Amino acid sequence: MSIMPTLTLTDGKDPQVEEFLYQVFYSTKQEEAVSWGFPLEETDSFIRTQWVIRQQAYQLQYPYAKTELIIDNHRWIGSLMTLRTEEALHLIDLALLPTYRNQQHGSSIITKLQQDASERHIPILLHVLAMNPALRLYQRMGFIITGNHEPYLSMQWTMDTGT
Repeated sequence: MSIMPTLTLTDGKDPQVEEFLYQVFYSTKQEEAVSWGFPLEETDSFIRTQWVIRQQAYQLQYPYAKTELIIDNHRWIGSLMTLRTEEALHLIDLALLPTYRNQQHGSSIITKLQQDASERHIPILLHVLAMNPALRLYQRMGFIITGNHEPYLSMQWTMDTGT
């Protein structure tokens, strides 16, 4: 098994890609929705509504962001959304299907982003839910908390703070 996934740019308009991106999103929200007491039969409808709202919000907030499919051994395993500006690399979303989590795929992607940011002498900025298990990954990768906007934390990585 490879721990160096590749990235391929997508516009998300291909119906197969769009459905895959939704499935990745669904996989990150399903447990959360069930924990809130949503009956299983209503979970998909609720999460699909969240998906549509998120897609519209991202389009408004980050119209120039790039979405990439994360691929390992010719399989789509997740997605990455970033926005690169002269001032910063914004990590908007990084998500993997459950079977590919905790296998260093996320670390590999973040390392690639850190190399890119280092070469450009810019920080990486992100927001993460305070309860998201990815918070520990970001901290291990050298990100520091720069703000608390409940329920989100702002984080930053620079060459100076990174490992």
